[in-house]
Amino acid sequence: MRLVLSLIVVVLPAFSQTISSGSTFEDGNRHFSAPPVARSHVGLTAGADEFGVILVGGIFSDGSVSAEAWRLAGEAWSPAGPDSPSPVVGAGYAFSINSGGVVQFGGQDGDTLTNQTYQLRDEAWTLENGNGPLPSPRRDVMMLGDSNSGLLYMFGGRDANGFLGDTWLYDGNSWSELTGLATSPPARAEAAMAWDDTNSRLILFGGIGDAGVLGDAWAFSNNEWTQIQTAFPAPRYGHGMTTLGGSIFLFGGQNDAGLIHDFHRFDGTVWAELTPAEMPPQRRHFGFAPDLSPNMLVLYGGETDAGTLSDTWVYTLDTEEWRELVLSPVHVIDMSEDADGVLHYGAFVIESGATVRFQRTANNDPITILTVGGVRIDGTLEVSGSDGVVGSAAGGEAAPGTGGYQGGRAAGASPATGGDGPGGGAPGSAQFPTGGQAGHSTPGSGVGAGRSYGTFLATAASGGSGGGGGFGTVEAPGGGGGGGGGAITIIASSTISLSGEILAQGGLGATNGGNGSGGMVRLVAGQIAGDGLIDTHRDGTQPGWVRLEAETSTFSGVSLPAATVARPTPPPVVGDEVQIRVLSINDQAATASTGNTDAVDISFTGSTTTILLSATGVPDGERIQLRIVLENGQVLNVQSDPLAGGQATATASVPVGSGTITPYVEY
Repeated sequence: MRLVLSLIVVVLPAFSQTISSGSTFEDGNRHFSAPPVARSHVGLTAGADEFGVILVGGIFSDGSVSAEAWRLAGEAWSPAGPDSPSPVVGAGYAFSINSGGVVQFGGQDGDTLTNQTYQLRDEAWTLENGNGPLPSPRRDVMMLGDSNSGLLYMFGGRDANGFLGDTWLYDGNSWSELTGLATSPPARAEAAMAWDDTNSRLILFGGIGDAGVLGDAWAFSNNEWTQIQTAFPAPRYGHGMTTLGGSIFLFGGQNDAGLIHDFHRFDGTVWAELTPAEMPPQRRHFGFAPDLSPNMLVLYGGETDAGTLSDTWVYTLDTEEWRELVLSPVHVIDMSEDADGVLHYGAFVIESGATVRFQRTANNDPITILTVGGVRIDGTLEVSGSDGVVGSAAGGEAAPGTGGYQGGRAAGASPATGGDGPGGGAPGSAQFPTGGQAGHSTPGSGVGAGRSYGTFLATAASGGSGGGGGFGTVEAPGGGGGGGGGAITIIASSTISLSGEILAQGGLGATNGGNGSGGMVRLVAGQIAGDGLIDTHRDGTQPGWVRLEAETSTFSGVSLPAATVARPTPPPVVGDEVQIRVLSINDQAATASTGNTDAVDISFTGSTTTILLSATGVPDGERIQLRIVLENGQVLNVQSDPLAGGQATATASVPVGSGTITPYVEY
C-alpha cells in the first residue's frame, strides 16, 4: 500500500488518461445551475416520482425558441439533458409510462408545422414516430398521459387551415387515430386536459376555436367523448390544468376581457374556487404540473401583456398555500462545520450562468474537491477575497477566500493592522498612510509591501495574503486592506473540463488600504480540457499560483498567472488515520512558506541535508520514502531510517537550489 501525504510532480510525457482521485463519493453528485430564464408556451410535465418535473421548450422574451430541457428537483432547477433536436413552438408534451420518457409531438418551426415525435429518456432525445400513421402537422395541441393504461391522449390543435378536432392515442411507440366516434368536442387549440381520478376519465376544458374563447368541458372514457353539464369556471384559453391528490386544479389563462386571475379545484363532481392569501400573479401560456414526490403543484413562467415571466411557484396540498421559490444563480456550499475542507463527489458540474462559492470552515482550510467521475465547469467557481471597507470597527476586516488570509483593519479609533498571511501587507502609518500591498507569487509593490512565498513546484494549497489596513483618524478613518484569494484543489479520476472560470483573486483595499494577493488553483486529472479562465490576478493585485497536472492536457484557455503544467502523482490520503510530517531540516524547524509542512519549500545549501520526520498511523520499523524535487526538475529519492517512537531521520546530499520534499510510506 502506498500512502501519499503530499504531492509534487515533474513534467513528463503523458501515458494514460485516468488517475485515482481518492474520492469516497460520500457527498454524492453536485450539479449547480442558474434557474431557467423567462419564457412562455412551455411544456411542463411530471412522470414517476423519481423522474421529477420536466420543463421543455418555450418562447424567450426576444421571440426566439428554446430547445432546453430542465428538471425541478429539491426546489432547484438543473438541466435534464441535451437540447431538443426539434426546437418548436406549440408542441404537445406528456410523460409516457409505457416508454418512461417525456414525449414531444408536433409544433411549429419557423413557418413550418411538424408532426415528428421525439422522446426524452435517460437524458437523451430520440426520434420515435413508430411504424403506423402519424397525426397531421400541427401546433397548440393538448396531450395527456394515463398512468393506468400507459397511453397518451392527444386532441386537436391547429394547422394552416384552422382548428383541429381529431383524437389520437400513443402507446409509447406508435400513433393510432380514434375514428367513428359518436360525438367529439368541437375543434380547438390552447385548451387544457387533466385526469379525473375520482371517475377514471380524461377532462378537457376551454380553449379557443371557430366560435372564439370556449368554456365547454368534455370527458373521455371507454373510447367515448361526453360533454359535461356541470358548471365550470369562466371560459378561457392558455390556462393550466393538472391533477394532484385525486383532484383537478385549474389556474389562470386569458379570455376576451383579458388575463384571468383565479384558482379552482375539481373533486370529480363540483368546482370550488380557492382563495389562498398569496397566489402567483395572473398569466397565460405557462407550465403547470404536479411534482408527485413532495405532493405539490408546480407553476412556471408564462406571459402577461407586459412580457414573459421566469418565476417558479409551488402549491402544497398539506398547507393549501402557494409559495414562490427563491431561486438564485449563486450557490454557496456551507463548509462551516466541515473538519478539513475536503469534499468527496461522484461528479461536480457547474452549468453556464451559475456561480458556486464556499462558506469557510472553522479553521479556514483550503478547499479540496475529489471526484470519482468528471468535473465540468461552464459557469463560475469562486474563492476570491473580499474588498476592504472604510472604517476601523473590530471584526470589519475583509474576509479572505477559503484558505486565504484576511485583510488588515484600517486605522480610526484603533490603530491599523497589517494583513494576515506570509505575504501580508504592513499597516499604514502617519508617515506612509497607505497600507502595504500583499504578495504571493510575486512580492507586493510599494512601502510596507508583503513578500513573495511559495514556488511553482509547491502543491500544498496556500491562499493569498491580506493587504495592510490604511492609516486614518477618528474623524477620517482609513480604508481596510483587501482579503487574500482562497486556495482550491480539484482532483478528478477522469476529465476536468473548464469552459467557464475559476477565480481566486485578491480583494482590493478601500481608499488607502492595501490590496490582497491572489490565491492558488490546482487541477489534477487524467485530462484537462476547455477554453475557460483561471484567474488569481485581479488588476492592481499580486498574482497567486496556478498548477495543472494532467496525463493529457488540451486546455487552451487563459491562466493568470501562466500555469505550471505537469503530470500527476497519486492523490493525497485525506483524514487523520495516517500523517507524515517534516519536523526539521538540518535542525531548523520546518516552517513552510506556504504554511503547510507536509510539502515544504526549502533552499538547499549544497551540504549533506538531515531531515527529521514524524509519522502517526504508521508502524515502527517502517521506513519513510522521500521524494526531493529541485526547481531544475532533478528528482532525488531517499529512504529514512526505520521509524522508532513515531520518528525517523533521513540524510541526502542535495545540490544547491530550491525544491520541495514529499514524504510518503509504502508497506
